[in-house]
Amino acid sequence: REYVNEQIGDIETALDNIETAVVFDGEVLMAEGDIYLFNVNGQLLMQGVNRMDVTELSAGVYVVKTASTTAKIVIK
Repeated sequence: REYVNEQIGDIETALDNIETAVVFDGEVLMAEGDIYLFNVNGQLLMQGVNRMDVTELSAGVYVVKTASTTAKIVIK
């Protein structure tokens, strides 16, 4: 799969080029169905359904998984 990196302020998102299944506005992750958020070591940090508030996360790289997509977000 190929990803498109977009810069939104200080927040970089990687969205699936084929199907935009994960939307990240800098505060909330949105996707259809279950959402899982992992750190770079593979540890599950959060899970939710349809939307997830990530304002409490510290700066770092995170992996978001849904039923159809895996994406990387970077919070600076």
